[in-house]
Amino acid sequence: MPSFESMRYREFRFYWVSAVLVFFDHGMANVALGWFVLELTDSAWWVSVAVATRGLPMFFLTIPAGVIADRWDRRKLLILTQSTGAVSALIFAALVATDVATVAMALVYATVLGTTNALSLPAQQAVIPMLVPAEHLHNAIVTGTMARTSSLLIGPVLAGVLIGWVGTGASFATQAAFLVVSTLLLYAVLLGRIEAT
Repeated sequence: MPSFESMRYREFRFYWVSAVLVFFDHGMANVALGWFVLELTDSAWWVSVAVATRGLPMFFLTIPAGVIADRWDRRKLLILTQSTGAVSALIFAALVATDVATVAMALVYATVLGTTNALSLPAQQAVIPMLVPAEHLHNAIVTGTMARTSSLLIGPVLAGVLIGWVGTGASFATQAAFLVVSTLLLYAVLLGRIEAT
């Protein structure tokens, strides 16, 4: 049976919920962004451009992001990138809800998403040792990986359900809400209760 010793620690539980919400957003964005561009253009080519625009920062920034996470305050880096993602998600959700959003805006949003995701992933792993004792670090990493994998699987399904029942705008609004709550949890845990190490 799997064990969850790391979940005994309040700070890690908050961080874990924050991470689940972020990865829900990632999974939902994969579906919602492509669907939104398809609705606007009725072009598979533009959908591929949107997907590539989101993916290229992840490809090019993976190694530099690891270096940055090693050299900067990882707590502040994580909060900065996640706050940027939350603000951009709120803005884009509002643009979609008011029928103002264009393909160009969607591509800018995709670029911001890809960049913030690339910069935050190494920092997300790097803060885990700050939240649990060394003897439970392995369990915390495994528990976090499990949350990431399941969220990336469930997120696209949730986006599809919201798009089918309510519309694309509802999916973007839900993503923005997830990121805002996730960022608030990070503020409480990483800046309010944990000292730098």
